Amino acid sequence: TQSVAASAEPARRITVHPAYESAPVFSPDGSKIAFSSNRFGASDVFVMSASGGEPRRVTNFSGGSSLQGWTPDGKSLLITQSREHQRRGAAMYLAPVSGGRAKPVLTISNLMTGSVSPDGNKIAFAKGSNDWKRRGYRGAANADIWVYKTAVKQFVRVTDFDGQDLWPLMHPDGKSVVFVSERDGTYNLYRQVIGSDNAEQLTRYKGDGVRLPSLAANGSAVVYEVGDRIETLSLSGANAAPKTIELAIAADEKITDTVTETKTAGADELTASPDAAQFALAIQGDLFAVDREGGRATRLTDAISRDGDAAWAKDGKSLLFISRKDGNAEIYRVQSADPGEPLLSRSLKRMSIRVTKTPEREQNLTVSPDGKRVAYGLGDNTLLVGSADTVTDAKPVVSGKFPIGSYHWSPDSRYIVFSREDEEFNSDIYIVPADGSEAPRNISMHPRNDGEPHWSPDGNKIFWTSERLDRREDLYYVYLTEADDERTGEQWARLREKAKTSKATDGAKSAKPAPATVPAIDFDDIATRFRRLTNLPGGESF
Repeated sequence: TQSVAASAEPARRITVHPAYESAPVFSPDGSKIAFSSNRFGASDVFVMSASGGEPRRVTNFSGGSSLQGWTPDGKSLLITQSREHQRRGAAMYLAPVSGGRAKPVLTISNLMTGSVSPDGNKIAFAKGSNDWKRRGYRGAANADIWVYKTAVKQFVRVTDFDGQDLWPLMHPDGKSVVFVSERDGTYNLYRQVIGSDNAEQLTRYKGDGVRLPSLAANGSAVVYEVGDRIETLSLSGANAAPKTIELAIAADEKITDTVTETKTAGADELTASPDAAQFALAIQGDLFAVDREGGRATRLTDAISRDGDAAWAKDGKSLLFISRKDGNAEIYRVQSADPGEPLLSRSLKRMSIRVTKTPEREQNLTVSPDGKRVAYGLGDNTLLVGSADTVTDAKPVVSGKFPIGSYHWSPDSRYIVFSREDEEFNSDIYIVPADGSEAPRNISMHPRNDGEPHWSPDGNKIFWTSERLDRREDLYYVYLTEADDERTGEQWARLREKAKTSKATDGAKSAKPAPATVPAIDFDDIATRFRRLTNLPGGESF
């Protein structure tokens, strides 16, 4: 990142990191500079003093963040991020300069770039899906300029050109927008009053046009890239001519700073090995193994992508997980490469092997309770089950054109219960044999959403959340057999007492209990046997 005065002064370098750094923007008071950098892998936003010094990281999102500008009070940054819940393109967020979670501002589809008015009441943005580098485009994917009035939550369309209108900048008068358009065949600067149909052309370049404009705080001038130059244009008078900023840049050495942190909290996942001798932790998108006896955590992954959905093999010597490190979400296996130590938590060397390679994304990986099989989602609409040893023999047990929600294994590993939407976008609960021998059966059949199914440890019941009453999420359950459903509270109490006595007589306290077996399921009228477990003022979930 370089800093240079608009007058003829030498450029002064203020960052020296070897990473790619771009999009520098001065704060409203001119004391700070925000910029984008991929020094930690993905593109993140940083803030530093305009006079130089150590940059401070503001965003930490594995999908990358694009800087758009500052809010007028200098307390937040307008950024765009492409998160998974956003189906098309990026969404706009406000990221506090002091740190913390970014808050969504605009989550409509196909957002590109934007800027905030000086009073903070308007956001000008470009909406489209065609890349600006594609010259001469005309069509439905073109970008147009819009203004969002934050106080009244109203959208106003500014331009309606069938080509590209890009990089909108709110003028300090709050009434007009400066932007780049290709309406004369080359990217040039224009200015248009909000609500007007006429745009005033400010530049008339031919060939290589205007890119990445930035407006002065008082609206008196605009600076931009054109060709291999940086030029400015005064907006104060009529017929002003662009001026080239002469750049003289001195280079220096580049080094990479490394910071070591000790984490004692904040794990996103915690998974115990079958013998509980090791634990797998997901922390900030990387996986670590920890010995039950404590000690230093062993790093298992170190990619810029987010790794997770960790599942231990039955012998506890390898770990399956999902990673995007090769571009698509795939299943990998990590195991010890240390000849003297098979346990991951104690190994000195590890090796990671890619297990799947599909055009779809793998997700929601789990191992069956008996450790013999794995289940995972392929895209949104398919659930596969395969051997935990190979995974590659996985076959679909659920497929179709509707998205699958969460799922859960039965305690005996014979069945899977899952939620799935239908053509009316309503979610129901289904049971399917884990070997795929039968088609899924709907056990909830209700026009309101049912989700988050869980099998009880004793194998006799299934719990889930539902909005069927009062349109709030409560917990429901169903007995899988009519006999259990018809038992009274006294009968259940006698059965529990009998089981307790039998366990004491057999001396089974020291023995490992056998997994519960799912009884023969009575599917007839099962959807009518549901019972409401909670009835609280708020909603509940697992």
